[in-house]
Amino acid sequence: MLSIGDLSNYFKAYDKIPQISDVLKEKDGVLAALKLQLRDEFSLHFKNMSSHSNEVLYDACLLAEALGKASKDEIINMAVETVLSGYRELYERRDNKTLDSIEKRYAWFVRTLADFKSKYITIFPHYWGILCFIINEFCGLTSIHVNEILQNLSDN
Repeated sequence: MLSIGDLSNYFKAYDKIPQISDVLKEKDGVLAALKLQLRDEFSLHFKNMSSHSNEVLYDACLLAEALGKASKDEIINMAVETVLSGYRELYERRDNKTLDSIEKRYAWFVRTLADFKSKYITIFPHYWGILCFIINEFCGLTSIHVNEILQNLSDN
């Protein structure tokens, strides 16, 4: 992928030539389609609707990384959202916005993270630090929720 980018940059100076312009446009189209396919494959996998093995998706992560930071970040964000969507649904409800729910939140997270690790951890290169992103987002959401709970208690 890096070589394709380097070669494209070299030929951009000649993009007034119709054949070169066409090839550069075609390359951009292929890369856009590839990014879309990666996003779709991961989306299906996180919904348990994919037949691809974790090894294939590991390779897809490497491809996403080669496509650039935005592609890699999109895959990471999809994984984080997969883990924490249930948390948002459950603990953003009014009846769960109490101090008593804090221990339950942690227990929910430990169970959900263990489930994620058993299903998906081998998909991601270890140096991506996927668990760090998930834990960071969980802590951020929990901090916001706890601050709201405390604010509501101090207002009453």
